[in-house]
Amino acid sequence: MPVHKVKRKLIKITCHRCGKESEKRKDHADRNEHNFCSRECAVANANLAKVAKSDPNGRKVKWVKIGDQYKREHVAIAEKILGRKMKKTEVVHHIDENPLNNDHSNLVIMYRSDHTALHWRMKNAGN
Repeated sequence: MPVHKVKRKLIKITCHRCGKESEKRKDHADRNEHNFCSRECAVANANLAKVAKSDPNGRKVKWVKIGDQYKREHVAIAEKILGRKMKKTEVVHHIDENPLNNDHSNLVIMYRSDHTALHWRMKNAGN
């Protein structure tokens, strides 16, 4: 007797980690809070979830593992763009002030003193 395979409905999902669109069986997508395009993204996200998600000032930030160390994601992105490690006098400013938005178009590398002055001006602009 021949075996009939049941065709499952595929739906488009957006990867929770990298944002790539892919297809997944609807019954699988429905049972997961987060969907991933690949096992690599799922594992990377699981490793990220095990890491403290607050910086020393208590703000939520994303962390990435590079080699055997964890680094704040926005710093890793900035260093990749620069092609070198950031200097102690440099910081990464989030234009939209959302520390979870690490799109390279939202990041500006600034001297620490200029960054402090910018935030002081922004805080006191309404006074």
